[in-house]
Amino acid sequence: MDEGALIYISLGSNIQPQSNLLRVIKTLRAALGDFRVSTIYQSPAVGMQGDDFLNAVVAGRTEKSIEEVVQWLRDIEQQHGRVRTDNKFDDRPLDLDLLLYGEVVTASLPHREIEQQAYVLQPLADIAATLIHPVSNQSIATLNTGLRNRCPEKYQVLTPVILPEGG
Repeated sequence: MDEGALIYISLGSNIQPQSNLLRVIKTLRAALGDFRVSTIYQSPAVGMQGDDFLNAVVAGRTEKSIEEVVQWLRDIEQQHGRVRTDNKFDDRPLDLDLLLYGEVVTASLPHREIEQQAYVLQPLADIAATLIHPVSNQSIATLNTGLRNRCPEKYQVLTPVILPEGG
């Protein structure tokens, strides 16, 4: 499948993160064409007390609308045991966020964390360094370098992780 919108999805987990990320990567790989996955990074929980997170970004193509993709991601989270509460800083078995949907700009796209969080920006740069951010008109590599220069502490805590293939 080489048709449809090119989408980027951030993955995060701090409850059984290795098994949850491996399972969701398999699920997404089966559903998306032209699939790519970044390096997986371990980082401390941001804005909350909790176990470290594993984070990655995947890219693929889909014929689904933005709304359908967002609902599909929520359904996958729920299938992996995610219960959404009013506290956005709860531990979670799986957190999936639509970062980019082609070059579409809406109130929620591109996702604000692209430019704010190294645990999103670094893995995105791993697989889409030359991609131009549709609002800033800068490459992902340039945004990554800028955040690294402004906030090196956000990068010092990122540790690349290699997960076993079999889960």
